[in-house]
Amino acid sequence: MSVQFSIITPSFNRLKFIGKTIESVLNQTYPALEYIVVDADSSDGTLDLLEKYKSNGSIKYLSEPDDGMYDAINKGFEMAAGDVIAYLNTDDIYLPWTLATVASVFEKHPNTDVVFGDSVIVDLKSNKSFLNIRPSFHPLWLYAGNRIAQPTLFLKRECFISVGDFRNEVDLLADCEYWLRLVDKGYNFRKVNEFLAIEVNHEDTIRETKRDIVSKEKAYLIEKYSSRLSNTIKTSAVLKLKKMETLINYLQFVLKSNFMLRHGAWGNTIGALDISFRPLTLIRSKIDGKKRQVWKFNLGRLLE
Repeated sequence: MSVQFSIITPSFNRLKFIGKTIESVLNQTYPALEYIVVDADSSDGTLDLLEKYKSNGSIKYLSEPDDGMYDAINKGFEMAAGDVIAYLNTDDIYLPWTLATVASVFEKHPNTDVVFGDSVIVDLKSNKSFLNIRPSFHPLWLYAGNRIAQPTLFLKRECFISVGDFRNEVDLLADCEYWLRLVDKGYNFRKVNEFLAIEVNHEDTIRETKRDIVSKEKAYLIEKYSSRLSNTIKTSAVLKLKKMETLINYLQFVLKSNFMLRHGAWGNTIGALDISFRPLTLIRSKIDGKKRQVWKFNLGRLLE
């Protein structure tokens, strides 16, 4: 049985960015998709754009005042009909193979409840981009304050039904608090070594404008779940192993991107080591290794 996705995008006055986000969802190679935009009554022309997409049946959207981004996400998740759900902010972009890759993981590993992967971070202020490669999942790694690349995370809808809404006890890291609740409930996380999203940092991004609040909320969550870290020897060992694994992952990617290593990971992304504002070519290799389909992204034109 194929995976049915529901993707939610919360939106408020982001006309400059949301078009790229929407197109990245609609241009997926995987067809079983429901796309819902939950807008907070935007006044910058966003609603006109959403209406155009709605008129041709591409998206559903709801527009009404809300109590912030996570309230909008909760509304979207409640509307969702898919058996796997995720949210993609208007700062972020899926890669063409994202849903197909995630669907394959869920189909091959039916006991997996949550899937996440790696991302490319594009910083519009510095005109640079970075590879955000994560290690495999371990609960202690998350309890210690490490973060999953949010736009790469997908969860079964039954998780949302069981765990409930995003909470407002933290304003900016409610996603991290939610992942911690999922771990506490015993849900199974699986990390896939593939790039699944592009995260765009700009002058209005929360990561840029509210760093102090993010740091305080991170400290709060670590303290809240500190009892899970009571075995300091085990925690220290796990964190050291995860740092080592991250370095190994980067090394494997570097070698593979230079065609010096045959490795099953990052099969969708070869030759993307030198990611900059020059045109970026991402190569998707087919299973037989003989044919390749090429997508080109010019990161410098994300806002055009």
